[in-house]
Amino acid sequence: MTAIGALVTVTLRGLLGRRRMLLMLLLAALPVLVGLIIRVAGGSPNTAQILDALVIRTVLPLVALIIGTAAIGSEI
Repeated sequence: MTAIGALVTVTLRGLLGRRRMLLMLLLAALPVLVGLIIRVAGGSPNTAQILDALVIRTVLPLVALIIGTAAIGSEI
């Protein structure tokens, strides 16, 4: 393992604790589950708008907040 690989591993281990990782996995699975429910229910004419609102406006900021808190939390 190179020095950069070791640095990346240590950084990711520090930023992505067990609880944070589980929360981010649940948040990442949410759009997939909503998409599957829409598909099983017969589809919807505004599916793209629903998934856009869910992923871009909800999940992405939450994931950024979780990672940002982890990165800045140790500095404060």
